[in-house]
Amino acid sequence: MKHFLAFAVLVASGVTHSADRAIYDLQYLPKAETVYGFSTITFLDRRLETSNQDTKLSGYQFLQAVGHTINDKLSFEASLNYSHISRDVDSGTKSDAVKGVSDPTITSRYRLMDEVYRWDLLGGVTISRADAELDSDNKSNNLQGGHSLFIGTQHGKKHEDYQWAVTALWTHYLKSTTETDNRSLDQDAHNALLFKGELLNKVAEESFLRSSVIINFAEGYEGDESSKTAAYTTYQVGLEYQHLISSDLLLRAGVDSVIVNTLSGQINSYDGFNFLLGANYQI
Repeated sequence: MKHFLAFAVLVASGVTHSADRAIYDLQYLPKAETVYGFSTITFLDRRLETSNQDTKLSGYQFLQAVGHTINDKLSFEASLNYSHISRDVDSGTKSDAVKGVSDPTITSRYRLMDEVYRWDLLGGVTISRADAELDSDNKSNNLQGGHSLFIGTQHGKKHEDYQWAVTALWTHYLKSTTETDNRSLDQDAHNALLFKGELLNKVAEESFLRSSVIINFAEGYEGDESSKTAAYTTYQVGLEYQHLISSDLLLRAGVDSVIVNTLSGQINSYDGFNFLLGANYQI
């Protein structure tokens, strides 16, 4: 009888944690048959310093994601963004650096565990809809030029006043093509590995602070005509304020500090900030 009661308590505990899902969760996965969306606008302010010149990169990126939960364990999400980034060199010349709509990305989340701890499996694909383009003024469209696949896992725990989660994500970029003014360049397949740690603290009944640390390692790769792209590592530290308007609407505002270290001998430093405003919603 004692063993039966212990088992019943354990099952009840699992059900309670499974039902305890909120729009502000780090490992967001709403109940079955929920349609949800994320809208985020990010303003970028970066500095790129080389041995020859200093360049300021500024502009914005609007990201839209829409998802649906098939059941209590599985969700699918589609997303894309529009970016408009300008380049301003120290000589006084200003031009577009990146402009256009991105390739679409499909992401899935499957919940393996939803008890005291949460454990999710992540996976998806970015679908290339056209070649990347780079003109003589170094203006690029917002496309990868090739497909990419990613898979990862996220593990965390939800407490009454705070949550934490850690994520590992591996991305494989397939061969890609970049069109220039007078030729077409093919780039080899390559990989990237991302690690992320997040902490969500409840500071008031409807207010939260979300902090994050991200490290992304991307390997170098070669292309046509002996061209090479150097390996690089991106470090990102962020802080975000979140306000819960209702159980179905969350507003967000935050800032990220970004530093990119590259093995290229041509770049001395590349760093800056992201300022973001966003909303999460569900129906």
